[in-house]
Amino acid sequence: MNPETIQTTPPTNKWAAKQAVVGTMDPSDEVRDRIDRTISGELRSVQSPWPRFSDMTHSLQPGTVTIVCGDPGCGKSYFVLQWCAWCLENKETTSIMELECDRQFHMFRRLVQLSGEVRLLDPAWVVANGDEASRLQIIHAGALDKMGLCMSHAPNMDVTYDACLKWIEKSAPSSRIIFVDPITAMSTQDKPWIADKDFVIAARKILAKHGSSLVAVTHPAKQRERGAPSMKDLAGGTAYERFTDTILWIRNDGIEDVSTYGQFGEHIEVTCNRRLRLCKTRNGKGAGMDIGMWFDPKSLTFSELGVIVEE
Repeated sequence: MNPETIQTTPPTNKWAAKQAVVGTMDPSDEVRDRIDRTISGELRSVQSPWPRFSDMTHSLQPGTVTIVCGDPGCGKSYFVLQWCAWCLENKETTSIMELECDRQFHMFRRLVQLSGEVRLLDPAWVVANGDEASRLQIIHAGALDKMGLCMSHAPNMDVTYDACLKWIEKSAPSSRIIFVDPITAMSTQDKPWIADKDFVIAARKILAKHGSSLVAVTHPAKQRERGAPSMKDLAGGTAYERFTDTILWIRNDGIEDVSTYGQFGEHIEVTCNRRLRLCKTRNGKGAGMDIGMWFDPKSLTFSELGVIVEE
């Protein structure tokens, strides 16, 4: 991986020095400093493809950790792939580590998202429509190269917590946003709950030093019961519940008609096939809310429909 080759908005090299100065200020001056840095854009929250989600969470502030979870088949890897691509398209310096399957696998999925041609996943269709498949690859070659150059992969490898931390530390100086999919693929320790805590705390220190943000995919606990998810349903120890800033849960409850809030508070009826539960939003106002989403079976991308009105 060589993220420097795609850099368009280099991170500030003053970040670490500024963080050290903050601890020497009077409390009121620290608050004023935060306001000034927010106004200047230094403490900005990076947006996402989904405006309501961004507004309700402000998840990608500097130094933060976001967890994306969901039951098998909900599309969480497609969700993160789309999010990563959006950051790149909007000139955010980005790195992503794929711990399941190789880069070719994930780039092929991205081609489906770019082209809207889900039949690419059918080998028989590709054989019968080779010219069309090649044409789509040529059209989107630039976007594929841009994402591929910021992607590392370690399929079928025994990736340790320390190895992942070293990759994060290497990526953070040149990456405003860092994605890891999934953290549950890392090799377990004798005491995984301690390893989880040490990993999150160490990652937060790296992110705080460089002003980066981490988005990590995880899985539900094996013993999770059906129904509305909670933070306690995350795989691993309680560290991900306690020491992260934003926790998202993608639910696949099938197609359903729901009411969402409109721009002026009116109720709007929509049809969704996914719910994005905002389990934790330390920097936003959306904790406990669900956002109606549509997962397009043709492009394998998510679109946002609105915050669901509580029944």
